[in-house]
Amino acid sequence: LETEVFASYGSLLAKGGLSLGASLETRARDLCAFLEHWLDCEKPDHSLVWDLIRHELALMQLSRVTAPDPFMQKSVSHKEDRPHTATVPHVCGNIVLHAMRCDPRTVITMLRHTTPPLQTLTREDLHFCYWRPSAASDLRILRLDELGYYLLSCSDGSASAADLSRRLVGGRRVAPSLLRALADLRTVGILSFHTKQRKAAR
Repeated sequence: LETEVFASYGSLLAKGGLSLGASLETRARDLCAFLEHWLDCEKPDHSLVWDLIRHELALMQLSRVTAPDPFMQKSVSHKEDRPHTATVPHVCGNIVLHAMRCDPRTVITMLRHTTPPLQTLTREDLHFCYWRPSAASDLRILRLDELGYYLLSCSDGSASAADLSRRLVGGRRVAPSLLRALADLRTVGILSFHTKQRKAAR
């Protein structure tokens, strides 16, 4: 697809009088934005390109993280180890989340072959978290289930477990499975907990 992609991309830039970005990261982001609309992910080859470009961009983005996580620098009172309805989860470090149709690491390994055996690749709905716990730590790639993917995407340090449950399934009762999933993510180290404080009655 390389010739077709860059011919179309070059034509788009020329028609718009646009130039490539100044930095490698900017050029990568611009290319990814173009591919998002150009690719037809119903086509297997296009779907692989879309997964691979997002994989590479996530690695680039997180490799350039230098600032500490501001949440981890704060002194948070009422820390909790076991989640309950008022528990507020927050991601520790920096993450990028992607839903994909393949494991890009497997595709990269296949592409190193003279004749890549892509026909043997398993296509399925997969959820990945690219995680760098701190600027000084190595980047990690976690494969998640749908619930874990949802919880990480919404764990912004302001929504409680009850809030997350209402958004997901409605109702006031927090399912034990949701609390277990939060606890599992806490065990991995990707989530930190504190308790949502109730407003004092007047």
